[in-house]
Amino acid sequence: MKRMITIAAALFVAVAAQAASIDWAITGVGAIKNKSNTNVGAGWTIYLVDASQMSLITSAIEDGTFSLSTTGVLGSALTGSTSALAATTITSSSLTAATLYSYAVLVFNETYTGTMGSTGSYHFSAASGTIPAYTNGIDPPTQVSFIGSADFSTAWKDFTVAIPEPTALALLALGVAAVGLRRRFRK
Repeated sequence: MKRMITIAAALFVAVAAQAASIDWAITGVGAIKNKSNTNVGAGWTIYLVDASQMSLITSAIEDGTFSLSTTGVLGSALTGSTSALAATTITSSSLTAATLYSYAVLVFNETYTGTMGSTGSYHFSAASGTIPAYTNGIDPPTQVSFIGSADFSTAWKDFTVAIPEPTALALLALGVAAVGLRRRFRK
């Protein structure tokens, strides 16, 4: 009996530890448009994000630290064609099982590098209503569908990744040099 309970407990822990999933797709009505209002081509990276974290994601874009590991970024997918993104399943440790999320899609007008001084444009689709993320193997994930250009109606936002001011860098270097000299002369 103890062995059965141990096996059942181990199985429960293994299933509970799996990352949650969400299915999402972009379909119909002109699909995804870039800044010049033409279809986004194959190979573009489009991100599914937690709509409640848009301000944090915007800050990460503008300070050059945006990546798949940014809080609120749930996953990404490459576009399959110039017209739509086929149903894609995201399994992510950023998703908590059975938690309600409000989703949005983040599209860049060019490849985002995060390099200091780089510029570009991005926008978020209109947020989708709250839908839960499900744990793999327990419940099938609900598909979130974004309806082409009807859902990508928000204005494009331009960004420039900030470059530290030369004065600030000079003061920092001076401070580091002063600390180094102080330690040297204390000996």
